[in-house]
Amino acid sequence: MNYGMDYQGGGGFGGGFGGGFGGSNSGGGGFGDNYSPPNSGGGGGGGKARPSYDEQSCQPVTIRMILTSKSDPNGEGGGLLLEDGRKLYHVKLVAAVRSVEESSVNMMYQVEDGTGLLTVKQWINQDECSAMAELREQTKRDHIYVKVVGQVKDYDGQFMILAESIRPISNGNELTHHMLDVVYTAESAKRKSQYVAPQATMSGIGFQGGPMMRGPALSAAGMGSVGNPVSKAIEDYMQIESEKFENGISVAKIQAHFRGRFQEHEIRQVIDQLSGDGTIYTTGLDDHFKFAI
Repeated sequence: MNYGMDYQGGGGFGGGFGGGFGGSNSGGGGFGDNYSPPNSGGGGGGGKARPSYDEQSCQPVTIRMILTSKSDPNGEGGGLLLEDGRKLYHVKLVAAVRSVEESSVNMMYQVEDGTGLLTVKQWINQDECSAMAELREQTKRDHIYVKVVGQVKDYDGQFMILAESIRPISNGNELTHHMLDVVYTAESAKRKSQYVAPQATMSGIGFQGGPMMRGPALSAAGMGSVGNPVSKAIEDYMQIESEKFENGISVAKIQAHFRGRFQEHEIRQVIDQLSGDGTIYTTGLDDHFKFAI
């Protein structure tokens, strides 16, 4: 997977972005997420069916990965594929702001992460609270690092992120963590694609049926998001939503989202499993969680 580290544009990691984190461009206080609903801007698809599990996943990416993505020949509505075949819907990236244009209805950012340059658009919610407006002001300075969460759009070969959240990052560790997350996620996807499921029937050791079949069945059910649509749906939803709020996502919000689809005990079981294996962690608020990676 080419993450774009051979990019020769202006700036680069490790202090090449105009002052890094220690100078006057390091970004002020207040690092809560500036979230506006995905359908608050134009172009929403009214009456659209419930999104697939892939559409609910949030891929950590570099700009180069977006710029080299291709149209999905089997997708509907302009789906995109990364070079390694992963579907591209929601993304998160960390980049430096190169320029900002503000109008009464939206903000247009040019951002660079050392692998390429990309446009990010965010609609302005006229009813937003003062804290959100103040946070948006903090993202308007050139060379400040921001974390962007949103959807990738392809307009005749011109890529853009329609942002749901843009916020300043707190320190350089977030940049390092993001790049590690990009590599980790890509390598994990590669290993999954190479995984060969064991045969359900094996001669000579009692796997031909009967009670012995319960072992593999229970094992598959406990594999988390692999082969378990309930776990995958909850995990993907938590991964997207927890990035939008500084204190993560609450259990109550998760239960409200999946009400009518999953039982509360099923949701709790998945959350306990993710917490137990270190995938998520509790934040400063009770029953609020964020992804560790």
